[in-house]
Amino acid sequence: MRDASFAFVRAVSWGSLAGGGPFVAITLPGALAAPEWSLEAAWLLAMPIVIAAVVVTLAATLIGLPLTAWLAHCNDEDRMTYVIAGLGFGALLPMALGLALFGNWGMGAFLALPGVFAGTVTGASWGRWRERIADQRAPSGPSRKREGNWIVRPARP
Repeated sequence: MRDASFAFVRAVSWGSLAGGGPFVAITLPGALAAPEWSLEAAWLLAMPIVIAAVVVTLAATLIGLPLTAWLAHCNDEDRMTYVIAGLGFGALLPMALGLALFGNWGMGAFLALPGVFAGTVTGASWGRWRERIADQRAPSGPSRKREGNWIVRPARP
């Protein structure tokens, strides 16, 4: 259980940095323009990462963990599945939030790119760990083998 918690926190942390990191470049000039280094300047600098962390944590909890349970039940866990799910939900969630909060797709489309980064990185980190767990559970070693960039699964009877 401890390994699962560590892997979850690691995936969410990397996803938060990937999603919020580009926005730090936008807030950095405002933080540097402060007359003296203050708590407000530090908060302005950290705000994109904090907001991304909240959104990524909620998405990973409400979407990623149920997806993990379903894929584990189907015995079909691999990293690329999580990457594709993270990419898709990372694009759709900001677009839906932009429509709900601002009433148009423009802001959602603007936020979709960092959402794609965050979802893809979170999915890759979580998927790497889940793929390792699935390979350990397989009765005869790894349940899949890699041929180049493709994952080849043995034929099911």
